[in-house]
Amino acid sequence: MACALDAWAPGTEMPALPAPADLYTVGVIAEVLQVAQPGPGLMHVLLATQARFRVRGWVQERPVPIARVEYMIETDMTANPDLKAYSVS
Repeated sequence: MACALDAWAPGTEMPALPAPADLYTVGVIAEVLQVAQPGPGLMHVLLATQARFRVRGWVQERPVPIARVEYMIETDMTANPDLKAYSVS
């Protein structure tokens, strides 16, 4: 399993270890299904998301960031066409 919080804008250089203030507050718990490195500096990762979460606070920042989180329980996706479209894409 992996925990993902996006940390940088596309087209900018990713910091070696972003500070918690640089991360979004919503992320996902996901299973890593496949990893491919098609070329130098490129990596494709296929994930199967398990749950979404919201960061409620940081327990520690270094050497590895650890957060206190609240899981976001999803509602019925059929009631929201946008969520349904994302779930099948």
